[in-house]
Parts: sequence; C-alpha cells; structure tokens
Amino acid sequence: MLAHRHLAARFAAAHPGEAARRLEGVPSADVAEFLADVDPAAAVEVVEGMLPSSAAAAFELMPPAVLSPILERLPVARCVLVLRAVARADRQAMVELLPRTSAFKVERLLSSTEGSAGVLAEPVPAVLSPGMDVTEALQSLEGTSGSYAYVVDGDHRLIGVIHRKELSKSARRAKIGGLMVHSVVRLPSSASLVAVRNHRAWVDYETLPVVDGDGVLVGLIRHRNVRRTAIARGPVASAGGRAAALETFLDLGEVYWSGLSSLLTALGGRDVEIGIEKVNREAR
Repeated sequence: MLAHRHLAARFAAAHPGEAARRLEGVPSADVAEFLADVDPAAAVEVVEGMLPSSAAAAFELMPPAVLSPILERLPVARCVLVLRAVARADRQAMVELLPRTSAFKVERLLSSTEGSAGVLAEPVPAVLSPGMDVTEALQSLEGTSGSYAYVVDGDHRLIGVIHRKELSKSARRAKIGGLMVHSVVRLPSSASLVAVRNHRAWVDYETLPVVDGDGVLVGLIRHRNVRRTAIARGPVASAGGRAAALETFLDLGEVYWSGLSSLLTALGGRDVEIGIEKVNREAR
C-alpha cells in the first residue's frame, strides 16, 4: 500500500465520521478503492456515516471478496438503507454475500414497497421461540432494549409477545409458550404510511411489530420515526377527494383488522363469539 493510502486508512480508523464527510463528493471509484484499503471494521464505521446513495455507488464497484467482510459487519438497518440505493441488478448478489440470518432479515425489509409501513421497519434485535425457557430467553435478549419481546414459530411467523418485566419475574424453567400473550397488535408491511401514522395503538405503544402477508415478522416500527416521517412529508394532501379518503379508510381498516383477527384467532371456539360481542359493544 502506498504511504498516502496507508495514512488515509489510519485516519479513517481513528476518525470514521470525518472520513465519511470528506468522502462525500469524491468519485465513487475512489471511494471504493479507499474502502478496500481500510480494515473492514473501520470501513463499516465510515459507511455508517456516509449517505446511503454514496455508499451504494461505491459498493457497486467493489469486488465480492472485498465487499463481503464489510457487508458481514454492517448492521442490518444500515445495510438495508444502503442496498435500497443499489441498482436492482446488483442488489441480490450483495444480499447473497451476507450471513444467512442477516440475509433473511435484509431480504424481508427490502421487499417492502416505497411508501408502505415496511419501509420504516427496523430489524428485530432478538426474537424468542415458544420452546425456550425463561433462562434461555433472557440470555437471548441480553444486550437488547425494548419493553416487549416477540415470539415466532419455526417459519418466523409472529405468534406471541411477552413484556420483559413479566419475563424477568417468571420461574426460570417456565416455557415461553405458556407465558406469552397470543394476541399481538401488529402492522401489515403493505399498509400505507398514512394508515400507520393514524393507528390508535400509538396511544399505548411506542413500538409496533410489522408482518408481511404470511404473518412473518419483518421488523419493528418506532412511533418517533413515524412522527419524523410525518413532519418530513408534511400534512396529507387533501387533493384526490373521495378516492384518497377511501384509500386511507381501507388502509386503516387493514391495519385494525390485522390486530383484531389475531385476537379472535387466539380466543377460539365460544370465546370468539364473546370477543365479537365485546368489540361491538365498545364500538357502540
């Protein structure tokens, strides 16, 4: 490595944020060459400080052997942001460079259409399975934050939720399947941002899970990010008349029914009738 490139690599390792700022506006080929010279761990820190579009342009010019160790270390949330800006022809090849677990999360998040709930979804830091005991669950959640832990089946479908305080108070050998609440308020990944913004569950929750059409847990949406998006986009345009109003109404209905149907499924048998009667009384 030439002396000036060696010094640049050392600078990036010591000051990744400043390096990211200085790389903005530099030709993509030079950025790609620079990232290739930097230790992968330092390159990740630099990429996290760059605009996703700039990082994407450099990634498209990097050979798989050089790009792979960077992608492997890049947090899933940042990886998704960058890969959204990568040309579709190159995107799948980059996903295949990821570890299997990360690739699954990234693919689910990338599948969301623009302007839908899935675009705001963040990766779930850790999930539980119903067969885990409390000790295993607490170990799995160690180092993560959030008030709730979500439970998935073998196909990663969302099947339950448990409050972390409740988990910490439970017997260590108790199984998660017996402790979890089956009814989970959730957002469909296809729901519009208008529907998400107006969801009444934000009164009680700061974070909501997002599922795809198969019930697979795609990620989480934080209310603060919904508010930021609303501010950035401005008020919903009134143009479009009845069509726009109807579309919003249907979106809200989809979001509401997604939570309600999981509740009714969990109740089962005669309890379904009781649940429906209760919903009707509350509606009146």
